[in-house]
Amino acid sequence: MLDDVDLSRDEVTTLMDVAPRCTFVLTSAERRLWSGGRAVSMRGLPVEDALELVEQELGRPLTAEEEPAARDLCTALEGEPLRILQAAAEVREEGGSLAEAARQARTPAEAPATQIVLSLSEAEKRILTLLAAMNGVPLSVEHLVAVTGIADAASILESLRGRGLVQTHSPTYSLSGTLAQDLQQLWDVTPLQERLPAPAGPTAEETALRDRCLTLVPQTLGQIEALAVNEALAQVMDAVGQINRYLERAAPWRRARAGQSERVATILYTAVEALRLTSILLQPVLPGQMAELWRRLGWQAPASLPDGLSWGLLQPGAQVVAGPPLFPRERRPRTKDEGPKTEELEFQSLVRHL
Repeated sequence: MLDDVDLSRDEVTTLMDVAPRCTFVLTSAERRLWSGGRAVSMRGLPVEDALELVEQELGRPLTAEEEPAARDLCTALEGEPLRILQAAAEVREEGGSLAEAARQARTPAEAPATQIVLSLSEAEKRILTLLAAMNGVPLSVEHLVAVTGIADAASILESLRGRGLVQTHSPTYSLSGTLAQDLQQLWDVTPLQERLPAPAGPTAEETALRDRCLTLVPQTLGQIEALAVNEALAQVMDAVGQINRYLERAAPWRRARAGQSERVATILYTAVEALRLTSILLQPVLPGQMAELWRRLGWQAPASLPDGLSWGLLQPGAQVVAGPPLFPRERRPRTKDEGPKTEELEFQSLVRHL
């Protein structure tokens, strides 16, 4: 059973081919399967069932005066359970009327959930904006606190969950329904999409990469003092290759699609911090490019660069700036005698990839 599927048609087909003896039940806002199965269009709740849902969310029976407005509300929302819950929760939390909620639901300019969002506090909006920036990838409370700086994010999330705006995946949170898409149209979430995430607990792979970078520092400095510059650069570039291989094995893009937000955050932070350390060692031979890299990583280099050769100096939540490749490669035409092309993440493409 896969709920709220956000896979492409080809991805759904591939998934079903992997387990041909299994029976899949997929739910999605749009049709994802056009062959090899049966698609059923789900309609909204009947009005009487929808009214029971309103009463359940209000925590009390409807009065005779409220029932006509409640019927109008459920009809305007086409019986969609989530939208009904969100509207009823707003009435309960704000002390509004069902008649006003029905009027807003009939207004075509904005979705009811969007109307609710506009009335929230600035702290609540900041948390929703960050969740919208994640495109459905759930976040833990710790990550939300680290990026937004809101200490009581946990209580705010529970309040938003009570309004039907946020859903919990224990212990992570994401936006309900199509609210992420609605908010991306309402607000500019790009700045939050380009912030360095807070790492969770490291695995053996992260520990090994960190130890490799920290061991690299005295080795490289010693070789430079001995004027063995070529050997020093070769060691640094070997470490950069290890960062690339780590990213390829960890595959954060696949983990993000699977909703493993804490693991993704740890992978990205580890790779970027390892890149920062190796870039300091490359600074004497590439000063301009490394200064630009640090700007993109949101890191202010200390007056004495050796003071920056410790692990963990990049701050979670720092603004990460995208840009063109620092080292663009010149591509030559391929000949028919050459074998199949293999994609290798090198130092310059790693910068672009991150």
